[in-house]
Amino acid sequence: MLIHIDGSAVADAIAGNERSHGSIENLLLAHHGGVHIVSFDLRDAESMRAVDWSPRARRVLNRFIEEHYAQIAGLRSDVAWHLELGLGPDFDGKARSLPDGRSAIRASLHDFESLDAVARSILLGENKTDAELFELLGLMRRAMRGWEHLDMLCTLRGGGGSQLGREFAALPSRGTIVLAVADSDKRHRDGGHGESYHGLEKEAAKRPAYQRARLLPRRTAEAVVPLSVYREVFGAKNGDHRVRAVERLEVLVSSASGECIQYAHLKQGITLYQVEHPRTADEGIYWRDVAQKAERDRCTKPENKCVKRDECKCFVVDKLGDGALVDVIAWMKTVPREKDLAKRFNFAEDHDLRALADEVLSWGLALRPVRT
Repeated sequence: MLIHIDGSAVADAIAGNERSHGSIENLLLAHHGGVHIVSFDLRDAESMRAVDWSPRARRVLNRFIEEHYAQIAGLRSDVAWHLELGLGPDFDGKARSLPDGRSAIRASLHDFESLDAVARSILLGENKTDAELFELLGLMRRAMRGWEHLDMLCTLRGGGGSQLGREFAALPSRGTIVLAVADSDKRHRDGGHGESYHGLEKEAAKRPAYQRARLLPRRTAEAVVPLSVYREVFGAKNGDHRVRAVERLEVLVSSASGECIQYAHLKQGITLYQVEHPRTADEGIYWRDVAQKAERDRCTKPENKCVKRDECKCFVVDKLGDGALVDVIAWMKTVPREKDLAKRFNFAEDHDLRALADEVLSWGLALRPVRT
């Protein structure tokens, strides 16, 4: 992440405050190791040359002044999210919207006084596969922005679905930079969000905003992947039965509504039994309308009417199965140009997906490690 150190923190370190000096030293070492990007106003950086730093920290400081200032200052004015560390009541751990639509998080410098805290940002998903997908979205966004000369590094973790909030709560409450993304679990246009996100959001509200809870703009991660990508991946395997499921999903979208994919459970599918026995009346109204428009509102075996959910094989939304996303991610890693992937994912047209990718990129942004 790009971390700007405010003049209030610099002045305190120069005045001899050991906590401030140690925190800035830790951050300079994180920059040296290629974990985060540290930024100063140029005058502040110049004034810190008079302070005693470790050889590696001083090397970062000198390079910032002599080589990197213009580049990092430009990034700070362009990256979607960045962190500002200082001292005083303004550095309250909250995020602020900037006039140009970007966001800045202001927090206490002393959150980073432990060297252990200054590690790679954590990217937390409901499972490791989801986190891998989000990381690839960030890399695609990096390519779109022409920032391939920068690293994007995160430690990927999976929270176990409903245990996501608990996994988040187990992280240190200060210093660790984390972006946690929860499925919306939204079952129809006017539906509410699921318990995973509510639990995560409740825990994040107690913490500084650089430990952020982020809602996925889809019911599940499988719906992030365009149907055209599933077709390309499955079509490369001779005889993959999932190609037929994708074809039926494409017909569903064209005959009913493209937005219904956002609320579909692509891994397990949605059966006619589920449409006829919904959790809520509004859910039933939404999916009955979809089923009718797609002409999937009648049982194919009315003489053997299903009495249990698991018995129903009449799919309104066809299922792609448990391994679909794993297969897509494996294929994505073989595509040589991330810009080509970004085109396949329609980044230019999908604002919600682009915003998520911008956040992942912001949390993982780093310069290459200092080698000398």
